[in-house]
Amino acid sequence: MKAIHYVGILVFAVACYFFVQDRNDRAVLENSEGYKLFSDGNYGQAIDAFNRDVVAGAKNHMVYKYLGDACYYEKRFYEAIQAYDKSLELKSFSNKASNNKKVAVRAQIAARGNLDIVNVMTHE
Repeated sequence: MKAIHYVGILVFAVACYFFVQDRNDRAVLENSEGYKLFSDGNYGQAIDAFNRDVVAGAKNHMVYKYLGDACYYEKRFYEAIQAYDKSLELKSFSNKASNNKKVAVRAQIAARGNLDIVNVMTHE
């Protein structure tokens, strides 16, 4: 019975950690120039700002997720897919990045009018 109790405490502690981590990731992102530009619909400028964050060594998966979103809205699908891949590398269980990557892959295929996407998909 004690083992079950300890497992419950461990599960609760892990859940709390991820909840706090997600809140911290969101807080860091919401204070960034790229996020403000993205929120205002200035996707091209947001891409530039997020890329500056990347060059500065950003390790926040949300920076890459929103970089991917901004690239997607600018119809820069290959770059969007690369950004989503990096977001997933930093946080492998990010459903938003995973789903958005699938949409970007489909959009890239549609934009090209062919299936010339094998190079992108083989990096998974």
